[in-house]
Amino acid sequence: MSLTPPQNPSLRSSRSADTRYLSASPPYCSDGNLSTSSSTGSLKRRRSDKNNKKELFIDTKEPSEEIRIDLTQKKLKGLHLQQNNQYRSLSYQVGDQVEAIKWTNDVKEWYCARVVEILYDTSTAAGDALIFVHYEGWSPDEADWISPTLIRLHNPRTSLQYGPKGPESDRSWKDYAEFYKSKAGEQARHHTGLVQDRRMSLHCCPCHSRETIHPERPDRISSILQALHANRLLRYFGRVHAREATVQELLRVHTYGH
Repeated sequence: MSLTPPQNPSLRSSRSADTRYLSASPPYCSDGNLSTSSSTGSLKRRRSDKNNKKELFIDTKEPSEEIRIDLTQKKLKGLHLQQNNQYRSLSYQVGDQVEAIKWTNDVKEWYCARVVEILYDTSTAAGDALIFVHYEGWSPDEADWISPTLIRLHNPRTSLQYGPKGPESDRSWKDYAEFYKSKAGEQARHHTGLVQDRRMSLHCCPCHSRETIHPERPDRISSILQALHANRLLRYFGRVHAREATVQELLRVHTYGH
């Protein structure tokens, strides 16, 4: 008569909880990493100590917009970018003499010009630049906002082309550049602005009234700018890039007949 040693109840597998025995598939073979000592009787893979040290946990959840912005700001701070560098990638700065494209009677020509203002569009990722230039030898109302692609550095081997009034004082433009970079110049531009571009010279009032003198008349604007230029007062103005007025804004100062 053979005696069967008593079995430990904790080692018995629970067939009712293990669906392996409900199918016709053969039982799993142990590969050394499987454990059958679970209270449920189901198979569990043992974690290797070697792999535990190198486990990587990847969070597949997309970060929120606020988290992404915060991470981007931290990365930018880590780059130690120079602040107040308003001339970034440009090879010229305010007051410099350059050559710029000017439209004269629908013809594009290169003229000598001075950099008056540099404006960066912060609404774009690239920070697109606009340059306000004054064409030497031309009246101040001919100044305009143009793209940096329409500006080039002067080649000393070639001669410069000026407007009807000829070249202007280099000393005066150097004084303008020094004042522009000074604290006094920065404060003056902060409080006083001047909106101007060449489109303003195209304005024409259809009423042709001699009794009513509209302030936006091109001849009046030209006269005011020339007076400010002659008295060297334009340096105290911050140049503001113009935009087209909305219908609601126009109706405040014009009648429906306009």
